[in-house]
Amino acid sequence: MKPKLVHFTVLFLATIIVAAVFAPAIAAVPGGNSELVLSSRLALSLFCHQDPGRSFFLFGAPLSVCARCTGIYLGFWLAWIGWRYFPPRLRDRAIGNLGLALGFAPLAVDGLINSLGLMSTPSEFRFLTGLIAGAAAARALWPALLAMTEIIERELIAKRPGPAAGRVGE
Repeated sequence: MKPKLVHFTVLFLATIIVAAVFAPAIAAVPGGNSELVLSSRLALSLFCHQDPGRSFFLFGAPLSVCARCTGIYLGFWLAWIGWRYFPPRLRDRAIGNLGLALGFAPLAVDGLINSLGLMSTPSEFRFLTGLIAGAAAARALWPALLAMTEIIERELIAKRPGPAAGRVGE
């Protein structure tokens, strides 16, 4: 699989998810589709508590996920779009576990502070920590997907039947 195809496949899927996040706002405008709202909220309820008190409102409707999850999805999507334009020597290098941990650290600290009841951070801060974590996830996923597709291609080529003289392993 070519890197461009991998990139655009993930971008397509991420775009669908981001559209589902904003579906209630789209449906809130006159002539909007209420089935779209129900479908998006139901699908994303598997991943988010969807508490309206912790969600952003757009056109009078709460988004399909909370502010933190909105940040995660949007951060992933924006980083995925932008990362394609970085030089390959920077883009294709793995960030490692430490880089991923640093990207998720603000989200983890914020979540811990909130769950322990020490403080209730505002939605904007939750969104920002989600944005950072989403971008880190996108950054970590790209090199892993490249490596995975190379392994799959290598295995498929090795097992592909060919002419008798050119078969691998003979």
